[in-house]
Amino acid sequence: MCGIFGGISNEQLDDKFIKMLSRRACQRGQDSSGFITWVNDHYDLVRSDFSIIQSLKKLHGNPGEVFAGHSRLITHGQNDNQPVECDGVFVIHNGIVLNADSLWNMIKTTP
Repeated sequence: MCGIFGGISNEQLDDKFIKMLSRRACQRGQDSSGFITWVNDHYDLVRSDFSIIQSLKKLHGNPGEVFAGHSRLITHGQNDNQPVECDGVFVIHNGIVLNADSLWNMIKTTP
C-alpha cells in the first residue's frame, strides 16, 4: 500500500499543510518514505527507510513551492524507495514497477 500526496503553489507551501497530508499518508504505510521539493530554484530529494513524519525533519520548516511525498509498506524490497530519479526526471508511483529499466530507457530516448 502507498500514500502519495503533494502540493504546488506560486508561494511557499504551508508546512502545517504538508505535515497534515503526511499524517494521512502514514495510514497507507510507514516502512519507507520520501519526498521531492522545489526550494530556492532547485529540487531536493529525500528517501528514507522510515516514516514520512521522521523524513519531514529534513525539511527544516521549508517545503518550498512544489512538494510531492510518498509513504509505503515494503512491497518489493528496500532498494526501491521513492521518489525515484533518473537524469532529472522524478517519479512517484503506486504499485510495483517491474519494467523500470525499459521505461527509463524509453524516457531517455524520447525527444
